[in-house]
Amino acid sequence: MIDLLKFVLVGFLISIPIGPTTFLSFQRVLKYGFKAGLFTSLGLISADLVDSLITISDVPFIKTITDEYGVLLKTAGFVLILIISITTYRSKINLNIEDNIPNKNLLSFFFGIFIYALIHPASLFLFLSLNASDLITADNKILFPIGLIIGELLWWIPLNLIFNKFRNRINSNYLSIINKSTSILLVILSALILLV
Repeated sequence: MIDLLKFVLVGFLISIPIGPTTFLSFQRVLKYGFKAGLFTSLGLISADLVDSLITISDVPFIKTITDEYGVLLKTAGFVLILIISITTYRSKINLNIEDNIPNKNLLSFFFGIFIYALIHPASLFLFLSLNASDLITADNKILFPIGLIIGELLWWIPLNLIFNKFRNRINSNYLSIINKSTSILLVILSALILLV
């Protein structure tokens, strides 16, 4: 039980850093509502789940792949965020029309962030370093993905609810400014990640 709680804390803590995924979730909640932010968050959590399963399975070729293709993976992640940012920047804001977002858009939100997070080598490096630590052992490693999901849900669901509450108090002009600003910030943060 203590190990599970440790992994819940790890999942919560790795979700906290403000980065491109947080801004993307923020944009989507403000423009489309809670469900859009939730699907974005679930895509991110699913990618972390895949990374955690790969990490505890001790697949030896993962480090080789990230060493050899790290730059390519970072570049692909940057291009994906750039496309999402340009599309978001150019989109018209209309809070009344976008409340009932089609399910196909929700799935694109899920898979877009899932692919970005999955191919981003920083995520895999994080999980590989956690696996190398004394935190994950042969006895408790099956609890790692479970705790991770619980911890990340404890971060993302309240955060999306807060963003959604904020959404109801702003007008379309203010949302448009936030939308354009976060789109630019997404590109800048992704470029910084690309350079690291």
